[in-house]
Amino acid sequence: MTDLLGYSAVLLALTVSNPSEPTTCDLSNSVACLAETEPPPKPVRTNTEQPGGSNTTAAIPASPIVWSRDYIPSIPAGDPPCRRTNETADEIIITYAAQWLVQVTNTDTGELLAIYTYCEWPGEDPPQPPALPEPPGETDLATREILSLEIGVNPPLDGIGGVTQLDTWFWCDDPGTVDVEARTSGSVASAEVGISELVWTITGPSGTETRTATSCGTEPDPSGNGDGAAATWTPTQTGDHLVTLGATWNGSWTAQLFLARFGWVTAGPFPLDPLTITGEPVTYPVVEIQTVGGRP
Repeated sequence: MTDLLGYSAVLLALTVSNPSEPTTCDLSNSVACLAETEPPPKPVRTNTEQPGGSNTTAAIPASPIVWSRDYIPSIPAGDPPCRRTNETADEIIITYAAQWLVQVTNTDTGELLAIYTYCEWPGEDPPQPPALPEPPGETDLATREILSLEIGVNPPLDGIGGVTQLDTWFWCDDPGTVDVEARTSGSVASAEVGISELVWTITGPSGTETRTATSCGTEPDPSGNGDGAAATWTPTQTGDHLVTLGATWNGSWTAQLFLARFGWVTAGPFPLDPLTITGEPVTYPVVEIQTVGGRP
């Protein structure tokens, strides 16, 4: 009997807790009476972001790699995956972003190098193509500096130079396989190259001549007969001659690109177009003398 009186007192207190407001709480239905004390649910407001662009592709130069973005419409049967909920004192705000599918594909092999979803929230842009790397080229100053070769010549430049009717020997220092890079903000192109052809061009009073080789050779013994030289030229006229050395390099390159909200992706290696780098011309004087007992 005491417990029943206590429970009735609680229900009565709930009923008269705010005498200034009428109540419909029925003491005979305690569940309904307690439900009337809960605050009403907050209104829900929904925002849906529309895509800020169209489907787009971008290809990495000199490679089969393609970046693409494709808009994914909302799924009527369920909540779109790009969802944020923000509750304030007055309401609940649900925001649905525009969703994109971003892919990086090797179109030669069909390999997917990257695939992920990108949520475009209000005030943002859709996913943009990354900085596209380009393989090192002949016009890149850094590449030219690395791949330019010095001319080795005998008779040497620090002597009297060449002598008419006397063989001049050419060679160079072979650096072997060389690594070169071309960087942008967000991309890297790395190449490994080696020498495939060398061309010495000699321009002077008698016209222009060329000598070719597939390797640098080595510096010959001055007292020998030129063994090891990559090329030999015999001047016939005196005067200053301009000598240049052009090297053609072959190899492969690898691309690295940074994808926003994903990270770095590496693609390759791919064949690299031949690079022909010609160094600065060297002035090579030629004189006429009578030599006795060997080379000057």
